[in-house]
This record gives sequence, C-alpha cells and structure tokens, in this order.
Amino acid sequence: MIGGNEMTWRNRLSASWRSALVGGALCTGLGLILLFWGNPLFYLSYDLLFLFRSRPPLDEVVLIYMDDRSFQKLGQASVPNWDRDLHAQLLERFTEDQARLVIFDVVFSEQGTASANGKLARAIRRNHKVVLAAALDTASRPQAVARNSVLPLPDFREDAVLGFTETWSPLDAVARQYFAGSTTLP
Repeated sequence: MIGGNEMTWRNRLSASWRSALVGGALCTGLGLILLFWGNPLFYLSYDLLFLFRSRPPLDEVVLIYMDDRSFQKLGQASVPNWDRDLHAQLLERFTEDQARLVIFDVVFSEQGTASANGKLARAIRRNHKVVLAAALDTASRPQAVARNSVLPLPDFREDAVLGFTETWSPLDAVARQYFAGSTTLP
C-alpha cells in the first residue's frame, strides 16, 4: 500500500511539473511572439476602432499636392521653399470660392522675398480661415531631449491658427497619435 501511494504521489508530482513546463513554454512562446509581432498587434488595437465607424462624405475636400511633377511644371527653384506667390494665388482662389477652411501642411518658417511674403500675409488676412503648420524641432542630447517649436513667420501667424504637424507613426507610416501642444508649446 505504501508503494501504491508513493507511485500516485510521484505521478501527481510528475503531472504537476509537466503542466508547469507546458505553461512556461506557452508563456515563453507567447512572449516571443509579442516581442517580435507586438507592434502590429498594438497598432491593430487603434485600427479596429475605425473599421466600425461610418465615414463622412469627403466630396467637399480638395487636396493640393506639392509633388515632383508640380515642382517641375511650376518651375520652382528649391524643394523646401516654393514661391509664396503661388501659395498666395491659391489662397486667393480659395477665398473667392468661399472655402470654409484652408489648411497648409507647410511650415512657412524660412524667410522668403518681401513681396511674396506680403502677398501671402494679405491673402491669409483676407481669408481669415487658415490653419498653418508648425513643427517640433527635437534636439537630442545625452542628458535630455529638448523640444523647440518651429513656427511660421510672425506676419503669417497674425491672422492664422497653428497646428502641429508632428505625428507618431513609427513603422507603417499611419498616424495614430498627434502632438496637440502643451502649456509651454502652443
């Protein structure tokens, strides 16, 4: 009888160890899967919310692309500094067409010509429904990370609203979060 109890006890202990090993192996495997494929699962948690929402109609939205073809066709001198006369003309056209909102995702922080700057500033003032891009300049240092805002020139900011262009899109270029400003950065 003693031998029978001892075998039962050993069987139970062996089964417990087997269960613990299987559980440990499953946890390790799941941990490795999440380590390598965790970001897509994390992103999916954001994306699933958008699968079940209704989409508003976008028939009143116009996107103007500043692509290579436009760059060449319009004879621009440098990529980052398009002629601001073009922006002013476009904004005047939107004002004539009574656009409800105009958003530029260009940070007008570089000094342009006085003439073109004046035209764009007047066009912004005349439209009075303009959002201009602002950006964050992140300078990394060993001790700290400093963030400074890069704002449009003051003449443009006077009659426009600012919106930060920084988004958080680490791997798949889909923006899921954005920086909305803080108490120290507008």
